[in-house]
Amino acid sequence: NPTNCLVDITPPAGVILSIGAGEAPQGDSFCSDITVTNFTDITEFQFSLNWNTANFSYNSITLNPAIASALLIDGAAAFGSIAVDWDGMGTALTLNDGDPIATICYDAVGPALSCDQATLTDVPLESEAISTASNGNNIGVTAQIGDWCILSPNGFILVIPDEVVPVGDTICMEVEVVGFTDILE
Repeated sequence: NPTNCLVDITPPAGVILSIGAGEAPQGDSFCSDITVTNFTDITEFQFSLNWNTANFSYNSITLNPAIASALLIDGAAAFGSIAVDWDGMGTALTLNDGDPIATICYDAVGPALSCDQATLTDVPLESEAISTASNGNNIGVTAQIGDWCILSPNGFILVIPDEVVPVGDTICMEVEVVGFTDILE
């Protein structure tokens, strides 16, 4: 600022991982997209995901082809932990907001009507994103996490998405009904 000699330093926006909601009847499988926001000119990226194995057991993960060379650490998947570690080897990667970085699939093994969430943790790898603008520094990774639910064999469920909006704004949300068949009253 030329009038007061102050310098404003604005760090690059961190990467946001959105772990999608998912649902399945007890004993069935479901898949959940993990999408990204602010994934701009990223040269290195890693994250760890943990979940409650009493409700969900790991089935598989499919990585976005753009990070197919990533190291997948899934040796502890039976204990509810996986990690993804990607290094662009100096080449920056940009993904559009909402693009999936991975799709993870689970088996619903817990009791019906159970809901849970995965968590973004720093075990076994610290969550990290490095961009071309960050001078090798971590710009941060945060998560928006949807519910994973085991459906009831009887009745129906309303699925209402979590949304974050500024105070005073109006939002329209799609409400989904699951299992609404053969309802008599």
